[in-house]
Amino acid sequence: MNLKEFENIYRLDIAPIYIEHQKNFDDGIHGCLHISRSLIICRALCNKLKAVGCEVDIDKISFAVAWHDSGRKANLTDYWESLSKENCYNWLTIMGYSNEYAEYVSNMILKKCPKKDYNFFCVYDTDCLEIIRPSTGVGVFNFKQSYLRCNHILPDYADFIKEIIPFITETESIKENFKDENALINLIGYIQTNKNIFPTLYDATLT
Repeated sequence: MNLKEFENIYRLDIAPIYIEHQKNFDDGIHGCLHISRSLIICRALCNKLKAVGCEVDIDKISFAVAWHDSGRKANLTDYWESLSKENCYNWLTIMGYSNEYAEYVSNMILKKCPKKDYNFFCVYDTDCLEIIRPSTGVGVFNFKQSYLRCNHILPDYADFIKEIIPFITETESIKENFKDENALINLIGYIQTNKNIFPTLYDATLT
């Protein structure tokens, strides 16, 4: 499905979980903005992987990305990946997906890296790329591109990262616009307004 179609799922079924997190413990690190940016970054990364011949499934990637912090009880170290996996698995089966499909997708939330699974690589790298934020204690200047799973697959990865950095820092400065169920659609609008600055991300909003 395209991003606009996925946005409807995000707004109705996924955003409410992260809104509750924002009320209970999250101070803007793993909330609606994080998930919304991740859903756009993963789609752009997926497009780049397809361009070099990798087989990827954007629906599976998007489901895993959308649910990957759903089980959190606090920020910092994620001790709740298994709960996020369970949330993802249960939702997919309720929505009519097979147990096999739900198991595969939800397993991508866990940080155990299959040797050659490009869907997993996309999910993993998306989360790494999205934490280029001063608030995370990682930040731009301490970011290690060599740790990314797609680092030796994409020849222009460094250029893509250069586009992501201002996307994150600039949306952080206006993050109050992206804290509710409309976070993803508002972020899509922001990118489309600034498509000359974010051409790769803009293309991702159209797919």
